[in-house]
Order: sequence, then C-alpha cells, then structure tokens
Amino acid sequence: MVTLNVNGVRREVQAPDDTPLLYVLRNDLQLIGPQFGCGLAQCGACSVLIEGKEVRSCVTPVASVANQEITTLEGLPARWAKQKGLSADEAKSTLHPVQQAWN
Repeated sequence: MVTLNVNGVRREVQAPDDTPLLYVLRNDLQLIGPQFGCGLAQCGACSVLIEGKEVRSCVTPVASVANQEITTLEGLPARWAKQKGLSADEAKSTLHPVQQAWN
C-alpha cells in the first residue's frame, strides 16, 4: 500500500513499489491529464509536478513519491489559485495558463 497526495487529496493505492506513477495516476486514480507518450521520459506527455518540480511520471516508481505533493494537469487550477491568493469562488473559474493555452 502506497500513500499518495495527488492534487491535494491523500489516496491509498495498492501497487507494487516499482509501478510507474503514470500507470497509477491513470489506471487507479482515473486521472487523464498525464498521457503515455514515449515511455522513455523524453517527450513530456506524462509530466507532473512533484513538490513543484516537473517529473516524468512514466519512469518514476510510485514508491519514490509516497507522501509527496503530486500535481497533475487536473490540479493546476487549484495550485494556481493558491499561488495567486484567489478566493474559493475565483479559483473555481480560473484556469492555469497551461490550461488556457489549450482552450
């Protein structure tokens, strides 16, 4: 059992320690922001933030990020709002600049 803190929510997952974080995020937690691309940490499709730093989740063992702050594309608005000091109501309607670029 591994405890993950994903997008501000603590989650317990049952996965072998060497399972790529990407697989846990997509298959166990149903988060579709991180995508499978090359599987070699070269393309960046699987990128997430770990403690605020960009990490390629396709080559990151899930056990190595236990109890650390993990932010996926889905969690960027809340992170952005917190950094900008926005109210809860403002945060609901605020997109992170990365998300705005995809709009």
